Amino acid sequence: DWVDSNTHVAGEVGTSEDSKYRYSERGYITKNSYFDSLDEIRMVYGVDDLFFEHFGKFFTVYGKALRININEAEPAVLSSLVMTYAKLKPQERGIFFRPEYQQFIQAMVAYRSYLGFNTRDEFVRWVKNPVLLDPRMYPGAATGGQTIMRDSLPKFILDVGRMGSIILTEADTFRITAVGHVG
Repeated sequence: DWVDSNTHVAGEVGTSEDSKYRYSERGYITKNSYFDSLDEIRMVYGVDDLFFEHFGKFFTVYGKALRININEAEPAVLSSLVMTYAKLKPQERGIFFRPEYQQFIQAMVAYRSYLGFNTRDEFVRWVKNPVLLDPRMYPGAATGGQTIMRDSLPKFILDVGRMGSIILTEADTFRITAVGHVG
């Protein structure tokens, strides 16, 4: 609601977006445009210091579309990606809270750290049929020292149509930090 071009709350009839802001201690209205800085995200209703402390590092204001570089994303982002686009019935979604799912994510990160994903389709195939790395060839393989059995890992079919083009395999946004000295 903060960045869309209208003044109506998404999914609610007759409710103004600004009602969350105008009558509170905030005293301002929704922007209805793109963010100009990360600090501006803090102005959104529901985003507080605790939220930003946990999730702020995953945000950028650059670009106009949600894009996730699967070769650089944090494990929590990869997990959310699978949770969002897995084709599962409601009663099957409990898998996300079981230890096997955490092992699945660990195995994905291990595979990515050694071999990477060259295309979105390669990632989708891996999620459908996870490939474990041989620890004799890839010592440690970022599995936290656990032995993971291939047959114990869940397999997911991702809804590629809904996922669209949000997956990247290369970075297109960079952060540059510079330090200058005077004198």
